[in-house]
Amino acid sequence: MNDCAAMAERHALLLGELAGLGMAVARDLQGRVAGAETDEAAQGLALAFQRVSRSVRQTLALEAKLARDMRRIAREDAADTRDEVRRRVNLRQGQVRVAVAREVWAEHEGDEAEARLEALESHILDAALSETFLDEPIEACIARIRVDLGLAANDTGAADRPADALGAGISGADLPGAADRRSSA
Repeated sequence: MNDCAAMAERHALLLGELAGLGMAVARDLQGRVAGAETDEAAQGLALAFQRVSRSVRQTLALEAKLARDMRRIAREDAADTRDEVRRRVNLRQGQVRVAVAREVWAEHEGDEAEARLEALESHILDAALSETFLDEPIEACIARIRVDLGLAANDTGAADRPADALGAGISGADLPGAADRRSSA
């Protein structure tokens, strides 16, 4: 449990205890107001009751705020986690795309290359849906997609070094055949 969650739990316990103590005092005062012997004593006890009951209401409001804040923080943490996973998936997809697309352009030309690149995108999207996409070695994912696309075995190609290709700042425009695609568009 992180420090903030532990602190919030401790605060919630203390606020609950404080609300209980306040209610006990309010009940005692209410009984004493009914049994007061003079109007002056009854008024003093009634004022004390009013102040204690206000304190109890504020304590309960603070408890509710704390609960809302904790739910908000939990939602934000979950969103941050989803964003981080999404970022990692996009990065991995880019690494796979660069590695395999280079091989597609090295082995194929024209319409055949374009068809395989379209199939590559489909395979990348399918792979990203797998629960193991971020956990398995990237080389295994690349090898599986290469086989599915019918690419030749390549022990020394870019597919074996996807992180090197992406780390070097290579974009889709840097892939072999990219100039041909731009000129034919």
